[in-house]
Amino acid sequence: MNKGLVQLLSVIAAIAFICVNLFLIEIEDSKVDRINYISSWKPLQTGNLIESFPAEGIIVPSEKHRIFIDKNTEFQEFLVEKGDKVESGTPLFEYASDHLDGQTALLDAEIDSLTDEKDSIDTFIENMEKMKSSLSPIHISYAEDDWGYEYDNEYDNDYDSDYEPDYHTETDREADIAREKRQEAAAIRELKLSLDRAIAEKELEKEKVDQEIQKYEDQREAIESGRSGLTVIASVDGIVEDISFELDNPVMTIVSEDPIVEGRLLEEQIAKVEEGMQVNITSNMFKGQIIGDISKVDELPISDPSIDQASLYQFTATLGDHDKDLYVGYHVQAEIVTETAMKVPVLHEKSILHETGKDYMWLLTDQGVVRKRKIGTGLKVGKRVEVTSGGKLGEYYVVDQQEVQEQAPFITPFKVNKSLVETWNETNSRKKLKYILIGVLQR
Repeated sequence: MNKGLVQLLSVIAAIAFICVNLFLIEIEDSKVDRINYISSWKPLQTGNLIESFPAEGIIVPSEKHRIFIDKNTEFQEFLVEKGDKVESGTPLFEYASDHLDGQTALLDAEIDSLTDEKDSIDTFIENMEKMKSSLSPIHISYAEDDWGYEYDNEYDNDYDSDYEPDYHTETDREADIAREKRQEAAAIRELKLSLDRAIAEKELEKEKVDQEIQKYEDQREAIESGRSGLTVIASVDGIVEDISFELDNPVMTIVSEDPIVEGRLLEEQIAKVEEGMQVNITSNMFKGQIIGDISKVDELPISDPSIDQASLYQFTATLGDHDKDLYVGYHVQAEIVTETAMKVPVLHEKSILHETGKDYMWLLTDQGVVRKRKIGTGLKVGKRVEVTSGGKLGEYYVVDQQEVQEQAPFITPFKVNKSLVETWNETNSRKKLKYILIGVLQR
């Protein structure tokens, strides 16, 4: 068969295909009316959804310790400078030596007062312990009576027979005694718990007093060791941030070396943020990011509320382990993560059909039919939506739900590949015509 005949048959087949389809379309209730043409489909897969919003922040010290000066004592000199690193016990400044005796006496008075307070606490704890030990437990053991209890003979001997109520049976009297003993035992247990709480509170108070005593003793030791005046020492590790050479209080501020992030939230943002939420910190000052978490959210605005301007609220974020060189004052971006859904089935919003307040997806079945299935949806980030129910991983669905007219058979585009073209070219003309007619007349 020559090439011209093949071309003629191809043209005839094409015309026949168009005519038959036009005929089928015009027939009322034709199957062609109910066929969905699906141009794009894919299997349902998992994804990660992260809902977040940005906020501006700045690197600041995690703690500030303010040192105050005694205005009634003559000042001599500072022993550190602004920017110096100090440790607990480092001398910070000293008073003039001519006030040495008076300051020593003042320290002794404070130590004596705190020692008396400590002795008083010890006495209180000792009395509480004695009171606790004096509370004898009610002895209750199982026996043959209806309540399952047997009591000490001593308790029964104390019973006043002159006031014995009119019991109908001996069992009634034993039941009343058992009930009274249970009530007494419960009261004793409650009293012991109260004593334990009181003792614990006093022990904690005693620890604080011991710390105060140690602080004054350290200062007194500094004087006695030959220093030229009453020396005030640092109680924490950190960096000297500020010194007031005018001797205004606070005369010195020490900040910790551990950095944190302070940032600002808009009015519409503060309700979304809670302590413990993840924060991703980035900046032009360093590469990569630092992961932290929200440690505090102020409920009051930073400045006094004004009807003429929006309110801003401060949040604090602690930083996780990192290898970045951070300096106080660095400006950063804080991406606050408010909600996540990790490794969950995800659909694009254009794949979801919304009807009467419910959500559906169109599935391609093995029978060649598009079927509608109800689904549950969860977190939405951008145009991606979490599928919480109704979707099975790997099932093929219609990417654009608007391509589906109704629950009916579907056809998809014919995708030609190289091997298919080669096979077609190797097929003789008679078989080609046969395949074309089968395709046209199959429905």
